[in-house]
Amino acid sequence: ALFIVSLCATLLVGVGEELYFRGILPVSFQARHGAFVTLIATSLLFGLGHTVGEVFENLPAALIAFQVSVLALNGLLYFGAFLATGRLWVVMVLHFLTDFGLRLNGGFGSSSDYTPGPAAIAITVLLGVLGFVLVVSAIRQDIRTKRALR
Repeated sequence: ALFIVSLCATLLVGVGEELYFRGILPVSFQARHGAFVTLIATSLLFGLGHTVGEVFENLPAALIAFQVSVLALNGLLYFGAFLATGRLWVVMVLHFLTDFGLRLNGGFGSSSDYTPGPAAIAITVLLGVLGFVLVVSAIRQDIRTKRALR
């Protein structure tokens, strides 16, 4: 029963968060700002939105800052997947798979109980490189847009 409830809950969380962070929020940012600002702002807000509970649990500020940065990287990569596919449902599925995979790996316990292994660290570094490439791509897109407007 716990498995089924967790499955459904993580699916609904992925759908709701992606509707907001990759659906509604970027449209309002891109109306006034370029791709780079939209990418960074929505990613940081995604990271910050996931740390409210940790603040109330009085976790160390360094741990919270680390979580914000890792989750912002996730948000950045989800945004990149959305840009690459143009389909919000793809990002919803990716978000669900990420959350559910973490839940299975963590044993349905608290997120503060999770200790990443070497594979998780290697994957995080690889995702960081991909995130960097995405940021550079957004900057280049803004430069091309400004040149086209001139």
